[in-house]
Amino acid sequence: MMKNRLRLLPMSQERAFEAVYETAPLLVTENLAREIVDFVSATRDVAAGPTAESVSEGGELNVEPALLSLVCHGLNEKRKAQNKTAFDRELLSCSKESIIADFYHKSVADMPPRVRRFIQEELITDRGFRKPCYVDDAYTRHGVTDHQLRLLVDRRLLRMEPYRGTERVELTHDLLTGVVREYRDRERTRRQRKRVAAFAALAVVLALSLFGVWYVVSEGETDELLRIQAEWNAAQAQKQGQQAGSNAAKADLQRFNAESLAAQANQSKKTALESAAEADHERKVALAANTATKALSVQQPDLALLLAAESTRNADAAVGLSSLLTVLQSYANLRFFIRDHTNPVIGLAFNGDNLISADTGGTVLTHSNEGAQIGRSVVDSPGLPVLMSPDGALLASAGPNRIQIWTAGGRKVQEI
Repeated sequence: MMKNRLRLLPMSQERAFEAVYETAPLLVTENLAREIVDFVSATRDVAAGPTAESVSEGGELNVEPALLSLVCHGLNEKRKAQNKTAFDRELLSCSKESIIADFYHKSVADMPPRVRRFIQEELITDRGFRKPCYVDDAYTRHGVTDHQLRLLVDRRLLRMEPYRGTERVELTHDLLTGVVREYRDRERTRRQRKRVAAFAALAVVLALSLFGVWYVVSEGETDELLRIQAEWNAAQAQKQGQQAGSNAAKADLQRFNAESLAAQANQSKKTALESAAEADHERKVALAANTATKALSVQQPDLALLLAAESTRNADAAVGLSSLLTVLQSYANLRFFIRDHTNPVIGLAFNGDNLISADTGGTVLTHSNEGAQIGRSVVDSPGLPVLMSPDGALLASAGPNRIQIWTAGGRKVQEI
């Protein structure tokens, strides 16, 4: 049966049972024969539902003769390997899956990878169901040759069916989809690991290349990099120096502006002070002129002299001196000038016969009506204010915490 090149049509379950049990009644029991048939016939695509090919006219599932022969042949080989005299349930349950896997492995073992990839990727769906593929696509798109395809058909792994004027190829039975899916998933994992390993190797090569470039640059162009770094540092230092110089220039300019403003302020202050002094001088000059004018207009000699003297004190002006001189010359009864004091005179008294005068140095002088000095005494209170009685007989000097009374002759009379 395995060598038959003609297509065997599906058989009913009853015919399949007869083929298993009646050909070898000594090797298999009736119940076990039915379990074998059920195993082969029950592996149809449940999701797709029973097809006309898989169901007989009585509604019974059909059995693929080639697959049935494959399972029976595999069980018999396992039996002989285990030195058993007949088939049993343990042999069936432990061997049925491995029989299919061994069959698939032997069928594709001598095929190139592209053929195995075609079977695993194109003849089952991602969920593991059978799907057909056009023979022309197998040739042109997947690189499968006619010889390889015919060889797989002869091995009962694939079958070709006419379809709308062309041919399609598919797995011989749904029972093969499980092992094909397992091989596909295993191959995908292997390819994924290979890609990861290749990526890792590429990453290592890239890292080594970058390290090599870095090493070459670091070893072969260190001086150049150092020179560039030094030039950059020098440029930065020059830039910082220029910035510092610019900041210093700005600071100098600000300081110069501040000094200029301060100088202008000082000059303005000086000008204001000078203007104020000049205004005060002008005021004093005006006051002196006014005082001198009044001195010339009054008819009292003593008041005229005081006003004239005040005009010279307020301002050292020619008008003040001129008014003083004019007043002095205007009074014919002015007899003499007292010139014997060396300190400012602060006290005068006239007793009818003599003129008594006292200065800040404590000197007391007595002059006659003709101006002759007839007496001199010194009071022991230099620098102290001195007052004289109207008759000139007594003098009073006032100092810190004391008052002294003196005679014109210089004798202290009382101290308070």
